[in-house]
Amino acid sequence: MTPTQADNDSPCIALCSTALGDNVCRGCGRTFIEVAEWSALTVADKTAIWASLPARHLAIAVAACLGQMLEQLDIDPAGAEWARLTHPSAGVVQFALRAAPGGWQLWARCGGGMSDCLTDALPDGEALAEAAARRLVGWLRSCRMTVAD
Repeated sequence: MTPTQADNDSPCIALCSTALGDNVCRGCGRTFIEVAEWSALTVADKTAIWASLPARHLAIAVAACLGQMLEQLDIDPAGAEWARLTHPSAGVVQFALRAAPGGWQLWARCGGGMSDCLTDALPDGEALAEAAARRLVGWLRSCRMTVAD
């Protein structure tokens, strides 16, 4: 996206769930604060948000596959975004989907602890969110947590 586009275009697709109380919009992928402050953000901030949206949309889809809503996006000290949800059995789970050669890497951690890379590359495609959700559930089980499918 060029600076001119980022300055003028909003990622809003008129399916705003932040108006319903979500912290991360299931429509456009922006946080409540980003939606509220969009017109006041710098072009650099808007460009960074636009760049993060593909991974956010994927995280929203993974959460939905798990029967959950994405609660929040946490930023770690290195500046990386982590999607957060609360699983009924596992508690707070954070995961990140990062673009990698040949697809997406899935990272996860529970309770803010050390992160594990769950896959080298999940290929893009229609079943990407489902594959990531299955890997996440398998990882939670391997951490000796009882997780229902």
